[in-house]
Amino acid sequence: MIRLFDLIVVFALSGVLPWLSHGVMAQSKDAAEIVPEKFTTEISFYTGAERHKAPFVLTGGFLMLQVKVNGTSVWAIMDNGAASTAIDASFVEQNGIAVRQTLKPFLTNTGPVSRTLTEAIEIDLPGVLKATSSVSAIDLKSVSQLVGKPVILVLGREYFAQTAVIISFKQRMLDIGPASSVRLSGGGATPSVPQVTLEGDAPLVSLKVNDTPVRLQLDLGFSGDVSLAGGKWDDAIGKDTPSNRVGTMSVEGTIRPVVQTPNQSVIIGDQQLDNISVLQDTMLPASGDGLLGIGLLSRFDIVVINFYEAKMMLLGRTKKSGQ
Repeated sequence: MIRLFDLIVVFALSGVLPWLSHGVMAQSKDAAEIVPEKFTTEISFYTGAERHKAPFVLTGGFLMLQVKVNGTSVWAIMDNGAASTAIDASFVEQNGIAVRQTLKPFLTNTGPVSRTLTEAIEIDLPGVLKATSSVSAIDLKSVSQLVGKPVILVLGREYFAQTAVIISFKQRMLDIGPASSVRLSGGGATPSVPQVTLEGDAPLVSLKVNDTPVRLQLDLGFSGDVSLAGGKWDDAIGKDTPSNRVGTMSVEGTIRPVVQTPNQSVIIGDQQLDNISVLQDTMLPASGDGLLGIGLLSRFDIVVINFYEAKMMLLGRTKKSGQ
């Protein structure tokens, strides 16, 4: 049993607990020019004295970790909203990682993105987990420019489908383990427990924006607070509310304008948060009314997300400037 975050949350691990999670080819029926063999992501967890929490930084609102790819330390972003893990194409070329085949471009809301499929690579989040898998190689230059650090890896959905994630924004530490292994333990803290449901594999969190009920897709790759589709934005914010025009960037570097309204109120679980920024965006996932991002989650000291069992716990409150 490994104790984390002042005895509040515990991962109970016994031995190496691997599982198989389908990779990119299983999630994209028309992905390949040549029909490839199926492959999986093999994940195992550190245990015993080798196990420890992973430090992270918040850069540009993104949660960034240092991981090792085939032994080389690189910056990675966590994004459970990404259909699969992606690696920077330039890094693949510069480090002699073999490409198995060319894949059909995947379509974003603003255009196609070219990609290839690599040979199996080793991904090591020291103290937390190791994984081996082929991954999709794309140009992540625009993501690096947006974040302000060289983003080499985007850890996608296969790292979250059967796991629980513990994020301590107060300590800037993170842990990932099997979904069945996380529980509250001591500390005397009473968590706020929002209602979470699964639609497909998308976790939808029920909350209120200015007293309007919404269901938002939890997205660790979204740096903002809340983003709402047009109709729900009209209900929760109102067309006459003063707003700002800001830009949002897609993975291929296209910048498009969206509407941002600051100083809104959100109720999540039994907690009311003020000074929340809400985006109006017409290009959102089909599931739910919008997105719930890192900006809002970072208002709490500790966030526990069990993706497999659709559970979420929020502990403590982190004050930000102006609050």
